[in-house]
Amino acid sequence: MDDIKAKEELEFIKKIIEDSRKDIVYNGMDYIFWGLIVAIGMIINYFMEILRYRFMHFFWIWVIIIAIGWTFSIFTYFVKGKKERKKTFSNKIVGSVWGACGIAMTICGFIGTLTNAINHNYISPTLCTIVGVGYYITGVIFENKWIKYFSFGWWIGSLIMYFYPGDYTMLLMAFMMICFQVIPGFIFYIESKKQVASIQ
Repeated sequence: MDDIKAKEELEFIKKIIEDSRKDIVYNGMDYIFWGLIVAIGMIINYFMEILRYRFMHFFWIWVIIIAIGWTFSIFTYFVKGKKERKKTFSNKIVGSVWGACGIAMTICGFIGTLTNAINHNYISPTLCTIVGVGYYITGVIFENKWIKYFSFGWWIGSLIMYFYPGDYTMLLMAFMMICFQVIPGFIFYIESKKQVASIQ
């Protein structure tokens, strides 16, 4: 009986992993969208800081950017997602992981800044550290080493920012968003196209 139960549990885990590999492809657009808007926000933030040109306060720029991002994610996950894919256990885990990371980053970015609990020089490395956690857990769930390795890129970048703070960290984070967020998103998107083509 124990052998049968163990086999059933292994089959269940295998199914979760297989479902996860299908689900991550769908998430490609979220990676691309968030990566691009945050990178653009960081670049705007950087040039406003070094040029001392402030057509709007930094805080409100980020309120707009993050609101756009959350609106996109909520729409794609809860509205469009329900129509295009079935709800799997793995999908719930990954969605919960990134949802929790997103909430944590929003709290650190806004509340941490408003209360002066986090110095503005250390907002970027703090956010990068959280993103690294999301990538690491995602890589473990999918049993995909290259996804997991992206987390080390985020953590190494955050260490550089912690030890050498300054305005340049905004450009560094924008660069990391392109390399470790947007590019993976395009990889997922290309894989989704291949998967759809193989089914048809």
